[in-house]
Amino acid sequence: MGGKMTRVIPVPMGTVTAYIIKGEKTILVDTGYKGSESKILNKMYQESINPEDVSMILLTHGHNDHFGSAKSLKDKLGAPVAIHKLDADNIRKGDNGVLKPISIFGKLITPFMKVMIKSRVKGFEPDIILQDDFSLEPYGIDGKVISTAGHTNGSVSVVLNNGEIIIGDLMMSFFIKQRPGFPVWANDIDEVKRSINRVVKLSPKVIYASHGGPFMLESVVKKFSSHIE
Repeated sequence: MGGKMTRVIPVPMGTVTAYIIKGEKTILVDTGYKGSESKILNKMYQESINPEDVSMILLTHGHNDHFGSAKSLKDKLGAPVAIHKLDADNIRKGDNGVLKPISIFGKLITPFMKVMIKSRVKGFEPDIILQDDFSLEPYGIDGKVISTAGHTNGSVSVVLNNGEIIIGDLMMSFFIKQRPGFPVWANDIDEVKRSINRVVKLSPKVIYASHGGPFMLESVVKKFSSHIE
């Protein structure tokens, strides 16, 4: 690919952060809750990104704080929506699936999340079904998508050739933003640990999360030292 520098641009939206990756083309990573599209479009405008430059809307997993505005952005930008095959049914149904809390905090907030989920997003068919490793080079970005399952079965991360990674909800931090922790919910905590191992072995220089962060590799290794092989 060309030598244009890849930039990761966070789009904070309250409790969740979406990301814009700008390279030869532009990819949107996650879209926030339903009704968040204006914040992403405004950030694109501020960064002088033309709508026609968006080559993909990539969803790290099938929860509605990540896919809530995907259909609206797809309609406005004409860009395809991509999600891993194991989370694709969540998009089709407009549903989060089952939330499995793995902490006291998770158990406390799950009832509130269930109330929010009642305002479900209308389901739609995703355009690109991801498998495990998926190159982003045809979409104008120097990087790839890898499976980092555990939070959901189809959770993925974006690994950029500049040493940065966007991990979705593989790790979270709600209180001390730069101190990583396990996700509040996880379909399989052992799979989460394996996925954190996979990320650590890539030696990323910056780890961008959807809740909290960014995290430095040193803080991740320190936090999860007992789980890292």
